[in-house]
Amino acid sequence: MERLKTLFVGLGNPGNKFSMTRHNVGFMVMDKICKNLNLKFTKEHNALVARGDEAVFMKPQTFMNLSGSSLRSITQTEFFDKIVVVYDELDLPLGKIRIREKGRTTHNGVLSIMNFVDKFIRVRIGIGRSGNTKEYVLEKFSKEELAVLDRVLDRAVECLTDICNKKLSEVMNGYNGHDGT
Repeated sequence: MERLKTLFVGLGNPGNKFSMTRHNVGFMVMDKICKNLNLKFTKEHNALVARGDEAVFMKPQTFMNLSGSSLRSITQTEFFDKIVVVYDELDLPLGKIRIREKGRTTHNGVLSIMNFVDKFIRVRIGIGRSGNTKEYVLEKFSKEELAVLDRVLDRAVECLTDICNKKLSEVMNGYNGHDGT
């Protein structure tokens, strides 16, 4: 088995219906970084996967609540020094990024991953909170929110690059608490 350095997993829901919804921020980050690196996604492990020299980028195609099964599939055949999961966070205002190594969560996609992987880095992208949670996360961003989102996606790509190249404590100090706007 080939040893790869880092697996980045962006959480979201598959299909055009969900493409620009709040719940798909993780997919958006994967799309942006892969576009910047000129990497193409292929279908494997019930996911869209793009491979770089030292990193693999994954978008599970199982719907959010079953994301862990794709992660389990790839980690059964490949080894990674780090696993980084990128996802939307209701408890952070739009634009904030928070990085954590562990902690509790109510995010169903992350809970699914925790069924298969014990240790992973969490990159939480703030989407804010409003009204009915189930409806809110599946809504598309407003025009005003898209301007903020564009900046935070750029910052999230920088964050993932830093996770590969710096000590995690340095990365956490640089991004946690920054408002991203």
